[in-house]
Amino acid sequence: MAPEWERQHRMARDRAGFNRVNGRSLTALTGDDSRSFLHGMVVSDIQGAKPNSWTLSAMLNSKGRMVSDLALYNLPDRILIETERDLQGTVETTLKRYALRADLELRNQTEDWAMIDITGPDSAAVGPEPMQPGQVLSWEILGGRTVLARTDLPLQPTLRWLVPAGLEQAALDHLRTAGLERIDHAAATALRMEAGIPVFGTDVGPDNLVLEVPAYRSGISFDKGCYVGQETVARLHARGENLARHLRGILTDQEPEPGTALEYRGKEVGSVSSTTWSPLAGKYLSLALVHRSATEDGTAVTIGPLTGEVTTLPIQDG
Repeated sequence: MAPEWERQHRMARDRAGFNRVNGRSLTALTGDDSRSFLHGMVVSDIQGAKPNSWTLSAMLNSKGRMVSDLALYNLPDRILIETERDLQGTVETTLKRYALRADLELRNQTEDWAMIDITGPDSAAVGPEPMQPGQVLSWEILGGRTVLARTDLPLQPTLRWLVPAGLEQAALDHLRTAGLERIDHAAATALRMEAGIPVFGTDVGPDNLVLEVPAYRSGISFDKGCYVGQETVARLHARGENLARHLRGILTDQEPEPGTALEYRGKEVGSVSSTTWSPLAGKYLSLALVHRSATEDGTAVTIGPLTGEVTTLPIQDG
C-alpha cells in the first residue's frame, strides 16, 4: 500500500491541497528609492514590473555568482523580499552595503506572516477573483488583510497566501471548510523536486550561476539596465549559454546517498544533493548539478553502486 503522502500528492495534482511553508523569510523594503535601488541589485526588472505583481528573482555578487534566490512581491506601499531564512541576514547585509545614501528602509517581517501554499487545479477557486500568473491581490478576509500571489510553483496554478501570523489557524480552518486537505512535508517536497525547484544551500549555493538552474530563468530580465553581476549573465547569454553544468534530475530504482558522485564514461560529472521518491516518475528522483557532457535526457550514469538516468526538469506527467 502506498504511504498516505502519495495519496496527498495525487490529490494536489488532480484537485488541490495546501501546506504551511516553513524555512522562508520576508523582508519589507520601503522608501522613495526602494524600487530604483532594488532594480540595480537583482536579475529581475523591478522598474518595469506591474503593480501588485510577483516574480522569482536572484541576487548575485560582482562576479555573477549567486548570493541568494529570491521571490519578490511588488506591493503598492513596499516590496516584500522572500528568501531562505538562513540567508535573510546575508541578503539584508548585502543590500545595506550597496545602499549608501539611498532613501530606503529594511524591516524583518518574517514573524509577522504565515505562508501557505495552495497547490493544484482547484486552487484557482480559492481567492476572491480569478488571478493571472504573477498577479498579487490584497485580500480582506478573516478580519484582516492578507496577500495572495499566484506563483504557479510547483504546479499551475499555485497560490501563495501570506496571512498575518495571528490569523494562521483561522486561515487553515478556512481552507479545510472550503473542502481542501492539508498535504504533509513529504508530498510538498516531491511536488517541488518534480518541478525542478532547488533549495538554496542544499541543491545550489554561492558557487552557482543563476543560468545553471532552469527554474530561475523566468525571473531573469535580459533587457534591463545594469545590476550587480549583470556582465557575467549577459556574456553567457550572448554566447549561447554553453554552461559547464546544469541542474538536472537523476532517476534511480533505489535511493542514493546525498553527496554520492555521479559518473559518466568513467568521469565524475556531478553529485547528488537531495533525493525523494517521485510518484510521478515511479522512481527515486535526485537533484544534481551535472556536467554538460551528461545532461541529455536518458543519459545513463552511475551513482556509487547504482545506475541512474538523467532527466530534464520538470518531470512531465505521463
